[in-house]
Amino acid sequence: MKTKRKRFRLVPFAFETENGVLVYRHLITDNHIPVLKVNMWLEGKSLRSAKTGKEYGNKLAVFLNYLDSIGVEYESASNKHVKSFIHYLLYGSLDDFRIKPPEEMPSYSTLSKYVTVITGLYRWLDDNFETEMCFTTGSDTKRAQKSFLYGQIYTYDYKRIITLNLPRLSGKRDYIKWYTDEEIAALSSSFLTLRDTAVFLVTLEGFRIDEALSMRLSDYDAIEQTIGPSRSKGRKDARIAEKSLRIVALPRSTCDILTQYIQTERMTAEIESGIISDFIFVNAPLL
Repeated sequence: MKTKRKRFRLVPFAFETENGVLVYRHLITDNHIPVLKVNMWLEGKSLRSAKTGKEYGNKLAVFLNYLDSIGVEYESASNKHVKSFIHYLLYGSLDDFRIKPPEEMPSYSTLSKYVTVITGLYRWLDDNFETEMCFTTGSDTKRAQKSFLYGQIYTYDYKRIITLNLPRLSGKRDYIKWYTDEEIAALSSSFLTLRDTAVFLVTLEGFRIDEALSMRLSDYDAIEQTIGPSRSKGRKDARIAEKSLRIVALPRSTCDILTQYIQTERMTAEIESGIISDFIFVNAPLL
């Protein structure tokens, strides 16, 4: 069966500035013709970040094509159309019995981004273009007073609809937060190298794996039994800041394994590879 060509598409455009410099943007077209009002709003998002503009444009194109499939123009859309779009994203099309399987349902985060894009567009339209049409609007179970056509969309509490309709696709997970001494001993004895054992023991002290792998020889004090990462998520590199991100005291047993690794396996790995590294944990050369 031949698939109907989508009316709205997000396509790349190249513009030449007055200085002769090419600027690249993504614009939405309606049967190959740029949609003026929509792209004016999208350009404002692209000025901050071209990546954000593209992401917003992709989601907006999905919404516009949905409106087209039900015979509604975006300038005439109302709350009920946005709510039906959310249900479409959740469950698929009920008209032609094309229901989405549970594993393909979008996440709460994805649905929230669609809401952000749609309400952002209509808030901007309400601020920049006038209309004589008035509709009632609502938030939760309360009804508000009259609002303009665009305002009735961006003021509606769609996040509540998502929360009520998005089912749990999997059961609640129980995560192990702390290992017992017996479990630590069993796991430690199962590693084939001192390196992996040392990495595991270091992560038990509250370090993420990327923090552990970022540790340098200068970050480890075997005498004081302390160690710290050289980088951490959302923080500066410690060398740039000229100070460690945090210092953590290590148990004597962890220091014994770590020191033994540095003096044996790590030293052998450097000699065999011929590469001198500042990092504590290095890869052994492949045989």
